[in-house]
Amino acid sequence: MDNLIHNAGAVQLGTVLNTELTIWRELFEVNLLAAVELTRVLLPRLREAQGQVLFINSGAGLHSSASWGAYAASKFALKAFADALSAEESPHGLRVMTVFPGRTATAMQERVRAEENAAYEPERYIQPENLASTIRLMLELSRDSVLAQVVVNRAGG
Repeated sequence: MDNLIHNAGAVQLGTVLNTELTIWRELFEVNLLAAVELTRVLLPRLREAQGQVLFINSGAGLHSSASWGAYAASKFALKAFADALSAEESPHGLRVMTVFPGRTATAMQERVRAEENAAYEPERYIQPENLASTIRLMLELSRDSVLAQVVVNRAGG
């Protein structure tokens, strides 16, 4: 096992007052705990291969806003997990990286825009192929370097 890429994610918007605990739990299960357990189980094989773990986080993993509390908290927690994993596993040759993309033209973004009661205009967002190019660069970078944390935003916005 050379590479483990965590790309699963769930989002649901809502104010702190109106977001029930079940939603918080669901977001933490999908956005954090699934990555924690999968990494833990595969860690011996990743160590053996001196592999790489790449977390596709979110811009919300660095900054939160109104109605994004539960989602952002789960993504902040994912960042903390990635930081701890890197500190623990770098001495074993494992490379840990995180990309924090801004809004990306995906079906998930289309659902978010509907929750925000706003139009979905894919041309206004990062195009998936551009994000994929960034991820490929991170994974293919020479082993004497690491792009530990990369923030990707749409140019001009």
